[in-house]
Amino acid sequence: MSGPPSRWTTLMVLLIAAMVVARSLVAALAPVLPWLAVALVGSGGLGVIVLLLLRRSSRW
Repeated sequence: MSGPPSRWTTLMVLLIAAMVVARSLVAALAPVLPWLAVALVGSGGLGVIVLLLLRRSSRW
């Protein structure tokens, strides 16, 4: 097959590259991941509490 690679081949190459990048990012961030999870859960909980307080105070 001469000519440009098919779209499927390009997609597979990009997918493999993305998996390699994601794996190295996870390896680099492994010591920080628990803190990131705690921060995300905490900010999500704070957002819900703020929304509840706003709803209660403004009487929607």
